Amino acid sequence: MAEQEDVWPEGVFEVVWHQHNPDDWMAEVRDTRTNLRSQVYSLAELERFIQAHLQVGEPQRVEPKKK
Repeated sequence: MAEQEDVWPEGVFEVVWHQHNPDDWMAEVRDTRTNLRSQVYSLAELERFIQAHLQVGEPQRVEPKKK
């Protein structure tokens, strides 16, 4: 398997969609690492929440697990 270079740590988000009709929806989003929650009403809000909760800073190399 090829070695991966400059792998960013990943965030895991739980998204629960609530839709009453095609024009009326919302989502409850939870960052599983910090347990912070938010309600969003557009894809732009969802993107801002996720971007705000991803690790900011320099990329860090992910070391392979030792067996």
